[in-house]
Amino acid sequence: MSEKIDQGSAAGEISRPLAGVKVLELGRLFAAPFATQLLADMGADVIKVERPGHGDEFRHYAPRPVKDAVGAASVESSNYRSVNRNKRSLTVDIGQPDGQRIVRDLARRSDIMVENFKVGALKKYGLDYDSIRALNQDIIYLSVTGFGQNGPYAGRPGADAIFQAMSGLMSLTGEPDRLPQRIGVVVSDLITGLYAANALVMALRAREVLQAGGQHIDMALMDCSVAAVAPAALEYFTSGAVPQRLGPRAFGSAPSEIFRCVDGLLQVQATADPQFHRLCDVVELPELKSDERFATRMNRYQHVEALAAALNARFGSGTMMHWYEKLVAADIMCAPVYSIDQTFEDPQVKHRQMRVDLDRDGVDQVSVIANPIRFGGKPVESYRPPPFLGRDTDEVLASELGLGEREIEQLRQKGVV
Repeated sequence: MSEKIDQGSAAGEISRPLAGVKVLELGRLFAAPFATQLLADMGADVIKVERPGHGDEFRHYAPRPVKDAVGAASVESSNYRSVNRNKRSLTVDIGQPDGQRIVRDLARRSDIMVENFKVGALKKYGLDYDSIRALNQDIIYLSVTGFGQNGPYAGRPGADAIFQAMSGLMSLTGEPDRLPQRIGVVVSDLITGLYAANALVMALRAREVLQAGGQHIDMALMDCSVAAVAPAALEYFTSGAVPQRLGPRAFGSAPSEIFRCVDGLLQVQATADPQFHRLCDVVELPELKSDERFATRMNRYQHVEALAAALNARFGSGTMMHWYEKLVAADIMCAPVYSIDQTFEDPQVKHRQMRVDLDRDGVDQVSVIANPIRFGGKPVESYRPPPFLGRDTDEVLASELGLGEREIEQLRQKGVV
């Protein structure tokens, strides 16, 4: 169970606020492992339980083959690496009674247990919330599913694209005259992981400060995806009008869109009147300021096609960097439309050290994205690479459960670990 850790007197210097918190993860794929990775970044000890010989399905799910340090094909995907740093990997076959006993024994010593199996799937193993709570009444038990623990769809499987579609996110994404588009990352999983990590920290505080005890947290990707469309939903609730796709444009404001330059694309946001007037001066179209069609934010939005045509003609006469530097100098919000490789060459991204390169057991190099949280201006500085499958099995069984080498070897021979 968690223990009080001396983090120093200055609150701004706290960089590992969850040190001493023990997390047992039966998480797979993205949302649940992302939530526990956030806790691990903050100092929590996360033990990830995986199937012997196979591991989390995400280890093998990648858009293209991953190469190791010497260029050979790797069995581990970039997807897995993106949500599993700072954890320990323990292989356990929960289908065997001895495997179930190991998980239960670890749960007795844990503050948090996280799982994302189908509703009710862990009950037959004695690893569901009621079974674990009987062993540890203070456990905070998080279940992540597609549709939640109850309701007419509770038993259905789901994936990110399903929830983008059903939540309305997809209906808002893409060009108005084309099919709805899926957002280019697993945004439903990302949002759910963020909500889940917040919920776990809140439950810890409720338990340890308010003496509320343990509890079961029910997180659904569908719920979190619906929550993400709040601005559009509130527009619908208020006006009765169903929001439509606008491509790169912003609802109710203009200009806010992508302009094509000679050699690249530039996103420009100059919707407030002072910004718009400065934009007109920068692109040497002062007549737009006195044009009644563009006199106010709403007027500009109502005549957005005419405004876009005038601005596109001007931006198309120069390079992206030419206009970018001029707009920045005029304090107008704008940005190059980067590809991913260009993002990590940007001076600001480099300065903030958003890419972290890690050596993994002297076998290969793994690059991860830094946690963006900074306490007192200090970034997270402690990163351990995503673990090889079962890397920490012997250590966990020995240090957490007190098993000796002989007992561990017997479990391994039986295929339990």
